[in-house]
Amino acid sequence: MREPVNVAQLQREFVERGVWLRPFGTLIYLIPPYIIEAEPLSRLTSAVVAAVC
Repeated sequence: MREPVNVAQLQREFVERGVWLRPFGTLIYLIPPYIIEAEPLSRLTSAVVAAVC
């Protein structure tokens, strides 16, 4: 992100989408396990795309 994000608002949006992500300053970062399957990874990445687009 180019500007700091509204952490509280983004966290609410992520939880509504069924994911727990931690926005931090200008970052939205994921640390999925190496053994993550396609569907949960897709859910995580889709939540980030939806939040920033």
